[in-house]
Amino acid sequence: MQYGDLDLALLYYDLVMYQIESVRRGKVKLVLVHECKDSRLPGRCVTGERILSSWLVHQGRSYILPLSTPHLILLDFLARHCKNFGLNAEQIQERLNSDLFYIHLARVRSSRTAIRQQVRRIRESMAKCFAKADLDLDPDDILRSEPTSSNEVRYSIHADVVIEH
Repeated sequence: MQYGDLDLALLYYDLVMYQIESVRRGKVKLVLVHECKDSRLPGRCVTGERILSSWLVHQGRSYILPLSTPHLILLDFLARHCKNFGLNAEQIQERLNSDLFYIHLARVRSSRTAIRQQVRRIRESMAKCFAKADLDLDPDDILRSEPTSSNEVRYSIHADVVIEH
């Protein structure tokens, strides 16, 4: 079967739209790798373990997201607590500073300004990773900012999340 220019353009368009829709539906997988501290609790996160790395899995391939420790902590928090609904920077700050798992990981208490800056840097890191791997993905579709009626911004993760130990 011979394809004309229009047929190829339509096929390419369909593939791009499928990729965009797969991101919107959570078809991108975010894998967070933790260090297992307690062998008696396999698969469970315990205070004292570290977040070692984060990976994006898309179309059967894995891509490491080169994030620093504070960014891994925030991404892990968002992946666990902001998957179905968003939280604003103040809510994230309060929960990060009160959750024993994150208090032990973070040497410095989080602030709202730091959280906003970290979200921006996580997106920049994602964008660099996507560009390097030639992926047509938008970090804003995965780490979303949702404005509210009072001009506050809520952050959420839109991906299938897996935590590996």
